[in-house]
Amino acid sequence: MNNKHRIDTRFSIRLAHVALLLMVLLAASGCRGALPVERMPRMRWLVTSVVAETTPTRDIHGWWFGARTIRMNPRAGANLSETISQALASHTFINQYSPIDLRYYFADKREMLGKAYPQLGDAEIDDLLAKVPPVRFARELGADKLVTGRIERNHLGENRTIHWWWSVLDAEIQVVDVRTGNVEWTRRYHYWKNFASPEDLQQRMAQRFVRDLDRSYFPTLAR
Repeated sequence: MNNKHRIDTRFSIRLAHVALLLMVLLAASGCRGALPVERMPRMRWLVTSVVAETTPTRDIHGWWFGARTIRMNPRAGANLSETISQALASHTFINQYSPIDLRYYFADKREMLGKAYPQLGDAEIDDLLAKVPPVRFARELGADKLVTGRIERNHLGENRTIHWWWSVLDAEIQVVDVRTGNVEWTRRYHYWKNFASPEDLQQRMAQRFVRDLDRSYFPTLAR
């Protein structure tokens, strides 16, 4: 009985050591991946409408069995910026300008330009606003960081013979320091998926964008 008791005791001690080691390893891995939120500075972020390449809303490429219909959303840039804003909302240390606030802001800008240049039409006023660097708007609004970028491709394609469909998204997103105007961080994203909508790819890209910030951008700010 004594020998058996000693064996059981040793087994229990070893099992406790193994369990403690596993807990330490799990805690260490969790600490490496966790974002030190308590060290993050409170920031005001402005997410501007991502610039999309000017393309028709519908086009046909190829011929015969390879012919395909390409459909583009003219609001792809605005939709992607809203999707990024929603993804960033999970971080409590980021205070964003809401899309409604931005609409009022740019409505006031259009009204001011309309009064200053009554000979200009709405399209011409929009062209003037588009030529202003986004960082100037960010400084006027008192933002700390600016998220901007451009979409090279974001469309839905469909084979005209077998009606196979897919979506493509190529985009570059940047984080700009408003005070200096310097690009602090940039990433390029490419997505191509069968039987998916362009909006689905934008959701995936926005979530990946925030994960990339967590891994490589925010830890630098926390330090």
